[in-house]
Amino acid sequence: MVDIEEQKPYIFMVNNIKICTYLLDFMVTYATGRVEFVDVKGVSTDIYKIKSKLLFAIYGIKIKEVKRGDF
Repeated sequence: MVDIEEQKPYIFMVNNIKICTYLLDFMVTYATGRVEFVDVKGVSTDIYKIKSKLLFAIYGIKIKEVKRGDF
């Protein structure tokens, strides 16, 4: 069984100030317990690159980026 959670928000806070929110396209949990964080992109913008680094730095989440035409 696979569980897919769509549009999962992650809030980036610094010194109790909300800086921004990252909206992850999909969080996929496999039957084995493995979790994959997937974002579908047409173009990797500079803002996306910064937010993906913040997501890893704050939450320890590494995004699997999928190009829009690849799925």
